[in-house]
Formats: sequence, structure tokens, C-alpha cells
Amino acid sequence: MKKPEFRAYRWLSGLIVPVGVAILGGPGLAQQGTPKTGWGDKEVVEPVKADVAPDLQALFDRSNKATSVIEFNSIVEGSRTIAKDTTRTVAERDYAKKLLSWAANRRGEIRTDMAADMVRDGQTAEAQVLDRSATEDFLLAIQYDDTRWRAHHNLGILRALSGETEAALQSFDKTIELQPQFSDAYYNRAEIHVKQSDLRSAVADYDKAIELTPEDAGMRIARGRAHVGLRNFENALADFQEAVRIDPESGEAAGQYADTCQRMARWKEAALAYQKALQIAPNDPRILQNAAWMMATCPDEYYRNPEAALKTALRAVDASEGPVSAHRLHVLSVSQASTGDFASAIASINEALQLTSDPVLRQELSQHRALFQRKKPFVQPE
Repeated sequence: MKKPEFRAYRWLSGLIVPVGVAILGGPGLAQQGTPKTGWGDKEVVEPVKADVAPDLQALFDRSNKATSVIEFNSIVEGSRTIAKDTTRTVAERDYAKKLLSWAANRRGEIRTDMAADMVRDGQTAEAQVLDRSATEDFLLAIQYDDTRWRAHHNLGILRALSGETEAALQSFDKTIELQPQFSDAYYNRAEIHVKQSDLRSAVADYDKAIELTPEDAGMRIARGRAHVGLRNFENALADFQEAVRIDPESGEAAGQYADTCQRMARWKEAALAYQKALQIAPNDPRILQNAAWMMATCPDEYYRNPEAALKTALRAVDASEGPVSAHRLHVLSVSQASTGDFASAIASINEALQLTSDPVLRQELSQHRALFQRKKPFVQPE
């Protein structure tokens, strides 16, 4: 199962997520109607009244121009002072609380952007410090305005990325309670369910996310993967087909469609789908790996091509980022064996065994090594 990917409108702690348009304007409630997928939605500006105190008006004006942590620090502290001042009118104090909440949330978002840049530059420890500060910002935003669903969602993202799954679920639950038309909250809650291996709950949340955002290929791919985990292969195939329709240039969608065809022994469809996927993403190591597996092990001899399998498996190894995985070496080994090079196949499988402690994979590797020692290639059962 693929690692969960949580959606926000920015980079959060180095996790790639969709990027949207920056939120502009002052504090206010969420926009009415159906928010767009991602966090590109503007918040409706709640203007101050004409007779408001000059200091509160000044804070509001600055909120429309603030772009840095330092600027938002000033707005947060100024708003906090007014919110706690019992000599001010109730309306002014209430507005100051909303302004503080909005500014704290925006400050947290800026800090997560900065943390993401640090992660890309290898400054992981510094990024973690910023993420903790961002978490405090989102909690502060919620403290002063518990209806700020964006802050709940942002908090859920950071909690999810830090492994606090139950707390993240609570944040996404609250987001959905406050803004039930926000599709990414359902998507992210589904990703938590995937992480917890609760695939049926994940599918239910993906269903709702797709209902709200039907033309999102990524959501279809995610639900399709969950269906694969449940062995609902026909449903998975339908999702991947729809993802290909929505985004014909998505190598991920085409590759997942091909993989599902292979799982279902639809060899002709799988072969054509792998060709298409590699045209879109010729250097995608996962697609290369799975295409090589089929060409090396397909029980239908018509679709077996040992030489092409070996070339494709070597390309998958070359395209790998970082150390080559045990799974990729496994594919290389069966490809080598399919060409009759059993010595290389055994060497590759021995290297794979050194890299994994997964008992299921180790058992499979050992079984295939025994085959290769008897000079027999591995072919998938009919």
C-alpha cells in the first residue's frame, strides 16, 4: 500500500501536496458554498465597522498586506491586547479574537512553507522546530475561534505527518463538521484510515471526496488503491480508468491501471497499458519495475519477453532514487532468470534478502532462489 499523502494547499514538512492560491484579505468565516479542492479558496473578509477604534482599524488594514511571520506577530499581539481589554466594547473584542485567530492560522501556514523549504535543503531539525511552532499557531487560532475550519484542517495535516493519527482524525472530523463541503478533509481522513489499514472506512471517505470533486484524478487513484487492498479489482479498474480519462497525461493513473490489469490476468490490456504509461512517464521506476515483472513472468508466453524484461528491470534500477529496494532487486532477479542467467539472478536475490526483514517477502525470495538454483525461471501461475 502506498504511503498516505495528505492534501493541503502548501508543502507541509516536505510532503508534496497540491499548491493553491495564497489566501488574501482579513479574517472572516469560510466562504459559503462548495470550496474548491485544495486550499486555494479565499476567506471572506469581514470588514470592520466605520466607527471602529483606530488601532483595530490599523490592525485590519495591516492584515491585508502582511506576508511575513514578523508582520503577523505584530497583528497577533495587537489583537490579543484588544481581545483582553475589558474596557473595549464586546464587538471590538470579538472582532479582535477573530482577527487574532485568522492571523495565527496564516502565520502557521507561512511557517509550514518555510519548513518545507528547509526539508528540501536538508535542514530537517530546523524544519521540525518550525512545524512545532506552526502547530502552536493552529492551536492558538482554534483557541480564539473554534469555528475556523482551516486551522483545524491545518492542524490535522501536521498531526498526521507527525504520526498522531487519532488526533489527526479528530481534527479532520471537526473540519468536516464545520465545512462539510470541503473535499480534501474527507480525502485526508481517508488517508488516515489507509494508514490504519481500515480500507472500508477509507473508501467511504474517498466516495464523499469524489462526490464533491468528481474531476480529481488523484482522488480516483487513491480510492482505486484502496479497492486493490480490498481485492475489489473491478472497482479499482473502474477508478483507474476514470483517472486516465480525467488526466490522460498521468503516468500514475496509467501505471495503476496497467498493474490492476496484470493482477486480473488481463494480459493484453496490461501490455498496452504499460506501453502507454511508459510513453507518459518513461523513467518512472515503479512502472518500469511492474512492466518488467509481467514481461519476465507472464504465464501467457505471447506476452513474455525476457530480453525486454531485463532491459526494463535494469532501467528501473537505474531510475531508482537512493538505494535500490529489495522489491526492485527481486524483479531484476526474475528478469535475469527469464533470460537463463541464473547466476546473476541468484546474486540479485541474495542482495535483496540482505535488504529486507519482511518475512513474507523473504519467504518469496527464498522460494524463487531455490527455483533459480535448479535452473528454472519463475512464471506466474495461470
